[in-house]
Amino acid sequence: ASREPYLLAVNAKRHELQGQASAVVQAAVATIVRGRDGYARVRIDYRIFNRARQFLRLKLPAGARLFGATTAGEPVKPLAGKDGTILLPIPKVPLGGKGYPVSILYRAQAGPEFAAGGEHTLVLPAVQARKKADRVETDRTVVRHFVPDGYAYDFESKMTATTSADVAADLAEVAVREARDLL
Repeated sequence: ASREPYLLAVNAKRHELQGQASAVVQAAVATIVRGRDGYARVRIDYRIFNRARQFLRLKLPAGARLFGATTAGEPVKPLAGKDGTILLPIPKVPLGGKGYPVSILYRAQAGPEFAAGGEHTLVLPAVQARKKADRVETDRTVVRHFVPDGYAYDFESKMTATTSADVAADLAEVAVREARDLL
């Protein structure tokens, strides 16, 4: 019994890969406590899902002094980057893995005008990428702002003012979304 050779025609097509964020900040929660001494103490807790980055690059406000940083609950020693940035070592998460917390604590000058009862704008750290293709997306940002008794503040931002209960609900939603993505 003789068998004829089979022929198989294959048409291969290469698709262009879409750019994806190398890391995602699922939530950033900033707690700002302004003092009468003209300084603001700031703690920012990031919830990060990182697939490819070795460091989280942050640009602190001018004159800010970093007090400490943690990644996944462990203290880390930040490195000095170019242009005044700091580099926080962060672990990579495999597909199907879950995110982890990264926290920083720093002090920034709130300005003598604030201490005297005047106006001051406090800028939060910028999450930066070395190049555009290496971007870090931020899904949600929450700011809690505390001022001394007798002080008031205006809220000028594209952000929406909310209550503590709304903040708790938003953070619970982030946790539920992360858990759902694991399943």
